[in-house]
Amino acid sequence: MISLRFAHLINPFVVRNPDSDLHVAQPLTIESMKRAREAALASPLVEDVTLSCAVYPEDEDAVPGGFENTERLNRSILDVVPDAPAGSRKLPILSDLLDRLYDVDPAADYLVYTNLDIGLHPDFYIRIAEIIINDGYDAMCVPRRTVTAED
Repeated sequence: MISLRFAHLINPFVVRNPDSDLHVAQPLTIESMKRAREAALASPLVEDVTLSCAVYPEDEDAVPGGFENTERLNRSILDVVPDAPAGSRKLPILSDLLDRLYDVDPAADYLVYTNLDIGLHPDFYIRIAEIIINDGYDAMCVPRRTVTAED
């Protein structure tokens, strides 16, 4: 039976504004990733899931327990767009994130990158493995579903 290895990366940061949606979403996302990994490791379809993150030096305190921390980020969109409006947020460059994700586990069969406000269903990795194995996908984009408090 085929058993897949996944490497998954997020870009956490220290949320300084307690009124920010990310103040709530970031811890929920992290916990959902840990639970999905735990469920996946109980499945014969998933060999391993490496959880990792890439952060700027000033966001070291945002690295969650149980996540591998990659090489620190050293450039942002502000380096690429010199005329960005004052006060623009320091956002990472996607290729830098993907490079670090690959370096976390070069033996991974599939790489996953998600934003901090994307919580995972507990069977996320299992379902992705099923789709890959049954349908033969090399890559995919998984759309998000917005969940409200009423859901």
